[in-house]
Amino acid sequence: AGCWRLAASADLLGAAPVASSDTFQARCQQVIAANNQQHGSLKIILFREATDWSELILARATTYAAARYDKGFHLMTVAVNLCTETRYALKSLNYQSNLHAKQQALAAGCDEALFIDRRGHVLEGATTNVFIVKGGVVSTPHLECHILPGVLRASVIARLTPTVLRERTVTLDELLDADEVFVSNALLGVMPVARVDATAYALDRNPVTRSLMAALNALPLL
Repeated sequence: AGCWRLAASADLLGAAPVASSDTFQARCQQVIAANNQQHGSLKIILFREATDWSELILARATTYAAARYDKGFHLMTVAVNLCTETRYALKSLNYQSNLHAKQQALAAGCDEALFIDRRGHVLEGATTNVFIVKGGVVSTPHLECHILPGVLRASVIARLTPTVLRERTVTLDELLDADEVFVSNALLGVMPVARVDATAYALDRNPVTRSLMAALNALPLL
């Protein structure tokens, strides 16, 4: 999924095609081996230098201990305008507004900002995608809401059958009334949400979230 998104972003930017999947995976494996990395992630940056496109692959260690997932995240809602720029789907280094929202959430004692548009629709977190569970059905904002197509978002969706998955418009009222809420990104995996603003969720009664966490943790690194 990560390779696909990188290739799609390169195409949108008019960048030189990325290497074949096999060659790209081999370079990633070299970085992992060079850093003696057992648990962590890779950050791949495509950039233009003079007239040529270049690639930078960085290794990151895991930053969240297992106990952190037992505690869950606290989210703070932030009102935003819906993005209509065609490059909203790019995972780029131009995320100053997202970082500002994240810093606001941290200053308020929360872990992540959750973007809500002016119509009361849930979009995404500053650095995450968001899912809600109600009656065993998992819902997440569809990509037409102009959100980032997260790699872990795609992995979560791939592990759910059409009978229990809905990609649709999700309202803030629905989120606050959900049985379970969780967020995801490539660094976190799946993170349970314990609270959104003043609304709390019981982390001892979130079987769908826990099942997805276990399934994704069992995946190989590449």
